[in-house]
Amino acid sequence: MATPASINPLTDSDGSFCDSNQNGPVWFLAGNFGGTTVRNCTVPAGKALFFPIVNYFYGFLPGDEVDVAGARAYIKEQIDTASNLACEIDGVPVANLSAYREQSDIFGFVIPQDNIFDPSLGGLTAYPVVDDGIYLMVAPLKAGQHTIHIHGCLNNCAFELDVTDHLTVQ
Repeated sequence: MATPASINPLTDSDGSFCDSNQNGPVWFLAGNFGGTTVRNCTVPAGKALFFPIVNYFYGFLPGDEVDVAGARAYIKEQIDTASNLACEIDGVPVANLSAYREQSDIFGFVIPQDNIFDPSLGGLTAYPVVDDGIYLMVAPLKAGQHTIHIHGCLNNCAFELDVTDHLTVQ
């Protein structure tokens, strides 16, 4: 969320920004804001992969009346509606995706001027922020070509995403 819109992997339609702000032992793959996205991405060898199947977050801005318990309850209700969940890694389905559900600790971030929300929010700090979702952490893939496909719905598919990442690990 703190990555500028101009290089944000979440709004990336083809993989051009998949390496934005990537450092450390884990490579983060993005979902989308709904619909179908197909990306091509090169991932360094030895990087674990972390990505959401579906997730929902709620953050407070300066001046908001903070109710973390209420925010957690709201996003829990959203994720409770998750359906049609699927993840295939190189064509092999990942079983029991609902077992990978996690609620975050409280966190925060500074909203960049060039952001994916609203330009008037640029420079503000979102805090506290909470998230609930179904996430996978995948051990580093061996060098070569790989495909990760995810699909999920929230609220009887009022929100539906379908993301395919064609990865070249090198």
